[in-house]
Amino acid sequence: MTARLWWTSVKRSYAPYFLPLPVAILYFVQSSEPNQDWRTEWLWTSMAAGRWLLFGGAVIAGATAWEAWLTRRRAAAFEPELTDPHAGRLAVWLGAVTWWLALHLAILAFYLITAAGSQPVGRISMLTLGVQVAAVAGYCAAGTAAGWWIKSPLAAPALAVVLVAATVVDLSQYGMHFRGLTWFGSVRSLIGLELVPALLLYRLGFFAALVLLIVVAVRHRLVGQIATAAALVLAVTFAVPAINPRQQELRPAPLTAHVCTDGRTGPQVCGVPELQRWYPQFVTQLTDIETAIAEDAPDTPRRFRVYGEAVPLGAERGVGQIRLRPSLIEQPDQRHAALIEAVIIPFGCLDAGTPPSQDAQLIASALLALTRTTLGLPASDDAPQQLVDGVRALPPTARMQWFSANYRRLWSCEQTGFTLPDGVTYPGFGANR
Repeated sequence: MTARLWWTSVKRSYAPYFLPLPVAILYFVQSSEPNQDWRTEWLWTSMAAGRWLLFGGAVIAGATAWEAWLTRRRAAAFEPELTDPHAGRLAVWLGAVTWWLALHLAILAFYLITAAGSQPVGRISMLTLGVQVAAVAGYCAAGTAAGWWIKSPLAAPALAVVLVAATVVDLSQYGMHFRGLTWFGSVRSLIGLELVPALLLYRLGFFAALVLLIVVAVRHRLVGQIATAAALVLAVTFAVPAINPRQQELRPAPLTAHVCTDGRTGPQVCGVPELQRWYPQFVTQLTDIETAIAEDAPDTPRRFRVYGEAVPLGAERGVGQIRLRPSLIEQPDQRHAALIEAVIIPFGCLDAGTPPSQDAQLIASALLALTRTTLGLPASDDAPQQLVDGVRALPPTARMQWFSANYRRLWSCEQTGFTLPDGVTYPGFGANR
C-alpha cells in the first residue's frame, strides 16, 4: 500500500513542471560566481551545492503548496468516503520530495564530480549535505501544510513571498536574522575556517520538525492535533537559536586543531590538516628562499603558519604567515610567491591592531621587490621602483647592511626609525615622523 501510494503521488506530482526554474537559479548563482576556486576545496563544494536553495526553497515550497491546494480541492467532494483523509496530504509530500530531492542530488553530483577532477583539499562535510537534504524535505513539508490547511489559492504565492523576504530582508536590528535558517551557500574560500556544528544542527532540527507536520498522518483528530502542535513547538525551539544574530556559521579553526611539520631539518610549518600534504613542499621552498637571502636577512623566521585568504587568528610576532588565496592551491608559482611574502612581510605585526606607518609599508614593499628579483622573479607592479633601483645600485656590502637593518626593524614591529641608503631618495619618505 505504501509503495503504491508513493508511486501514485510521484506520477501525479506537479513538481516536474516547476523544475526548470530552480535550474535557472542554479545557472544564475553559478555564472555570477567571480571565480571557480571552489573546485579546489571539498568543504567549499559541500556548501556551494546548496546555494540554489537560497531562492530554490521558495520555489519548492510554493510549488508544493499549489499542488497540495489542488489535491485538497479535488478530494473535498470525496472526503466523507475516505478512510484516511490524511493519506492524501502524505501523498502530496511524497511526490514533491521525490522530484525535488532527485533534482538536488543531480546538482550535488555535478558539483562533486566536477570538484573531484581538480584534486581538491579537505573533506566533504556530510553534516552540511544532510542539512541540505533535510531542507528540501522541509520546504516540501511547509508547502504541503500551507496548501492543505489554508485552503486558498493564495497560499502558494504568499508562502513563496514570505520565504524570499525572510532570505533577503535583514531583520538583525530587531534581534532576528532568518538567513540563519534559509541561507545555503559559502564564502569565496574556506581554507582555515571550520563550520560551527551547532547552527547546522539547529537547521537540521528545524526542517525535521517541519517534516513531522506531514509524516504524522493519524486518523484520530485529538492525536493529530497533539502531534501537529508538538512539531510546531519543535520547529520554533530550533529556529530561535538559529536566527540569533550572534550565531556564527563559520569560525577560524583553532590553533589546537593545526598540525605542524617536524621543524628539526628546516622551518616549521603549521596549519589546518586540510593542507597538510603541502607542508613538506613548503618547508623545502622556504629553506631555499631563506638560503638565497641569508646574507641580506640573516634572522628570518623559523616558524610559519598557514592561513586562508583573510583568516588570521591574531598577531603572532616572529611567526611568518603564509596566506593562501584560493587560486594559490592550483598554481605552484603563486604558492611560491606567497611563501616569499611570508618570509619578508611581518603579517603578525599588521594584525596587531595598529596600522603600519607609511614608511614601514614602503620599506616592506622595497624588501619584497628586492627579494623577488634576487630569486629571479619580477617585482610586483606596485613596487617602489625608484627605491628598488637605488638600492640595487649600491655596493654589495652597503646593500646587505641596509637590507638587514630594516628587515630586523620590520620584524620587531617598529613603525619609525627606517632609513634610506646614502644618496637614495624617495618622495614622501619620512614625512610622518
